[in-house]
Amino acid sequence: MYTYTPSVVSQSNLECPAIAALNLKGKVRVLLVINAVVQRTVAYYLCQLSQLRYYHCHCTVQLLSIPVPRYSMAPPEFPNPFPVDPQKDEHKQLIANVREKFLTECANSISDGAYSERDVQRMRDEDAWVWRYIRHNHIYEDIPGEAVDQMHASLKWRKEYGVEDIAEDNLNKKLLEKGSAYIRNKDLNGANVLIIHFKQHDKSLSKDAQRHFIYLLERLYFSNLGRKLVILFDMHGAGITNIDMGYVNFMINCHKHYYPDSLAYLLAYEMPLVFSATWTIVKQIMGKESAKKVVFVKKRDLGSCIGVDQLMEDMGGTDSWKFIYDENNISGFCGDL
Repeated sequence: MYTYTPSVVSQSNLECPAIAALNLKGKVRVLLVINAVVQRTVAYYLCQLSQLRYYHCHCTVQLLSIPVPRYSMAPPEFPNPFPVDPQKDEHKQLIANVREKFLTECANSISDGAYSERDVQRMRDEDAWVWRYIRHNHIYEDIPGEAVDQMHASLKWRKEYGVEDIAEDNLNKKLLEKGSAYIRNKDLNGANVLIIHFKQHDKSLSKDAQRHFIYLLERLYFSNLGRKLVILFDMHGAGITNIDMGYVNFMINCHKHYYPDSLAYLLAYEMPLVFSATWTIVKQIMGKESAKKVVFVKKRDLGSCIGVDQLMEDMGGTDSWKFIYDENNISGFCGDL
């Protein structure tokens, strides 16, 4: 039996083993960090996730294995549950049924202004957007309830978060100058790549980084509603002061709940071993299906996912492009969209 005192955990005290009781999806689990490399660092960052909460209590220690991620040499293929084209005759009726159910069941929310007018009009006009909700929820039969529930939740979130209000002139200039996130090139399957440089991430600007991420994701998502995107987490050279689990959690939730059927796969590039343990927790947040889309890659095999001509030189490619912030051309963050 052990007693754990949460106040002991702080960024300035990361060198001792830690015992923490974690609340994950309603289940209390106990983590004993005994690895000399990981130690208290893991407990400190786990407690930043919204799903986690420390308890003052005596608890029985359960040893959890901390597996090192396996690295892949090829880009994964994740076939859609339906063909990409939503205009096929056999699927038009399903799209119409889902749209009608949304407009009927959410009529009060529409009239009360819970959604933006632009999003409601998109839902009426754009079959491809409705189709994304259908594919994301794997609706093979005419049972649109789950898709409609997600439509309501995502459109409500978009209005509350102020997605339409995020523009070039109200993004944080200090964050933009760092060049921590932008869209650049395509993978071997032709999907646009959104690159997040964690070494350049400033945790004190986490909220601004989230808005910048939405600014980029919004343009990627709606520029081609029939194609998914790739996210590249560049973790080379990142330290514990750069890894922001709240930021990671936000990005995962966006793809899981608010931008359905958007993520082809996520590349975790050169992830330091010290952060391997956090992957056990992140997987539970992502869910089983989404976790399958994470691919751990090293510099030597990144070219198997993204062509050498589409990789920047510091990642082993031939693209000599360097990020330079230009306040008069912020659209450069969005690549060739």
